[in-house]
Amino acid sequence: MTPLHKFSPERRESLYEAAQTGICLAYFILLLLMPLSRAVEQAAGLSALGFLLIGYALCPRRAAIRAFPWRWLYAAMLAYFLLNCFASIKPWVSLNTLRQAVHIGFLLFLAGLEIGRRPRLLGFFPWVLAILAFYQGVDGVWQSITGIDPIRGTPIISGRLTGAFSDYRVGNLLAMTLAASLSLPFVMPRAWPMAKRAFICAILWLPAFYTFIFAQTRSGYICLAVALTAFYALHKGVSWRWVVPLLIGAFLMIAFGFERVSLGTALLDGRFKELWPLGWRMFLENPILGSGMGTYKEMYQSLGVTLRLHQTEVNHPHNIYLQLLCETGVIGFALFCLFLGLTLYWGWRTLRKNRPAAGSRGRAEGSANRLVWKVAAACWSALAGYAAMGMFAHSLFRTWWLALAFSFLGIMAGGCLFLRRSAVERRT
Repeated sequence: MTPLHKFSPERRESLYEAAQTGICLAYFILLLLMPLSRAVEQAAGLSALGFLLIGYALCPRRAAIRAFPWRWLYAAMLAYFLLNCFASIKPWVSLNTLRQAVHIGFLLFLAGLEIGRRPRLLGFFPWVLAILAFYQGVDGVWQSITGIDPIRGTPIISGRLTGAFSDYRVGNLLAMTLAASLSLPFVMPRAWPMAKRAFICAILWLPAFYTFIFAQTRSGYICLAVALTAFYALHKGVSWRWVVPLLIGAFLMIAFGFERVSLGTALLDGRFKELWPLGWRMFLENPILGSGMGTYKEMYQSLGVTLRLHQTEVNHPHNIYLQLLCETGVIGFALFCLFLGLTLYWGWRTLRKNRPAAGSRGRAEGSANRLVWKVAAACWSALAGYAAMGMFAHSLFRTWWLALAFSFLGIMAGGCLFLRRSAVERRT
């Protein structure tokens, strides 16, 4: 076998481009099929990682992570999560939690970086998300008619739709995928009239929106509402003229809206009354390093606590920030929040500064910039929704949820790198 360093530049370049296409293909298969098969999820995640490493080996200087300004913080966060496993009260539990969250989670950020800076590949991304939302939506519509989900045979649970999931957390999946696919009309061929684009979007989005509503996932409602607001703010900027009416509308919805999203119902939630106070108590027991990743249940059991409002197998406090505090301590919490917060702030500034000009649509360069900006803006908006939803939902390390978050983060950051480089090239 010929060593890599002996390959001709032409062969190295062709293999590098093939590796980038391989990353994209594996990445999109993972996103599209992860609700259906854990085996496909694992295989696609490992394949994306393999193609990524091949690309790094062929052309290490072209790796997108080299241009990302917060790469050191990303590396420090992952290194700390690994070291934290060995300080855990249950090291094997923590190592298994991290093992599942690496290639179907944290490392998807690197794959997203590579795809995000390539308009040719990036244009497929909203289609993948829209198709994912569509088939989950159709599944939910079918379930609402027949009472049974056609893929897994899951019945409607307490009047709430489940889609192809085993429970109603499909609402959170749809909130993120609908938000991140907002750029779909802008990646369609420019020759298509707006009416045709709107019709296709309606076909893909309406079943998903139906299932999203009737899954009745409150954290999903928060996610999509924040994401839509963020998408608008990226385009128009922040102004009290629309922020104040929006806040008033949100208050009225909480105060007088239907029962499931009312303030009274929220105050009776067991998360506020039991899981969050317990998580805070666990944090105070180990404030610096925490109890170890994935050890929420083990920690409260070691304290002799018996849950009264929840089943004893609850594995997380339904708040990713509190989970980070009690499982990884102040250090893990700070590293994660700094990485996510600084990346989002950097993305906001880049996207606001590099909004495509109104007259750039007809030029090839301007068209590419417009496509990248729209996709990156939609992903930034979905991440804003994720950051808000994370206060109320799921374990941070739930694979499909982490995969979506770090995929969108990578796509957004890769798109911003493309826009910044394009701006530099225009100035020179």
